[in-house]
Amino acid sequence: MSKPRLPASDMGLLGDNRWQSARPMTKFPMTAAGYSALQDELNQCIAVERPRLIQRMQEAIADDSNLAENSEYHAAKQAS
Repeated sequence: MSKPRLPASDMGLLGDNRWQSARPMTKFPMTAAGYSALQDELNQCIAVERPRLIQRMQEAIADDSNLAENSEYHAAKQAS
């Protein structure tokens, strides 16, 4: 049994793949449980992960050892 032919306007961008629509999908189907899981993940990132990363960055900025490691570079840069 042969595949039905589609009009040229409905042919996919991949040439012979007549089952692929040329129009991009703008909506993504999602279940209520999937939406809830994504919402929970977003809330976790905003409420827990982001503040933890901000704290780590502030600690790294305040760490004096980073400045000591670069002191030779800064001295050489000022001398030239």
